[in-house]
Amino acid sequence: MNPFAGILLIALGSIGAASFYVSFKKVKTWAWESYWLSQGIAAWLIAPWLLAIFTAPGGVRTLMHIILESPASAKWLAIFFGALWGVGGLTFGMQFQFFGMGKSMLRDMSIFAWSILMALNISFSNIWWIVLKEWKGTVSKTKIVLLLGIVILILSTFVVSFE
Repeated sequence: MNPFAGILLIALGSIGAASFYVSFKKVKTWAWESYWLSQGIAAWLIAPWLLAIFTAPGGVRTLMHIILESPASAKWLAIFFGALWGVGGLTFGMQFQFFGMGKSMLRDMSIFAWSILMALNISFSNIWWIVLKEWKGTVSKTKIVLLLGIVILILSTFVVSFE
């Protein structure tokens, strides 16, 4: 793939991922559950269907044909992994409710709360893929660098956590 196209796709994805912050000023008085539910309906139910309809070559007819002709096992796996992804998104959002964005038990060093949460997220997500053997097609050097990075993240989390 063209590196410029890859960077452009990353930029577009980043803009899309950050766009959910746009409405935060308008919903400050809402409970976090209400905001996440409304954002979830728009981002996970309405937008994917609209994008699929507009990008399928034949529109709704082609899209429905693809869905109806797909094996039931593929549909159930999509539902299952979609639900897992939803639980992951919900628990990711709940971390802000319970740990706070920039607030923590770190007292004077509460500025590090976000970096600690992200370090843990990165570590656990990569460890999960190692346990599932998803890195089996890579060379040993890649696995060593990945594990070294995870160790550095975990150690830095402990170093920052203690005063």
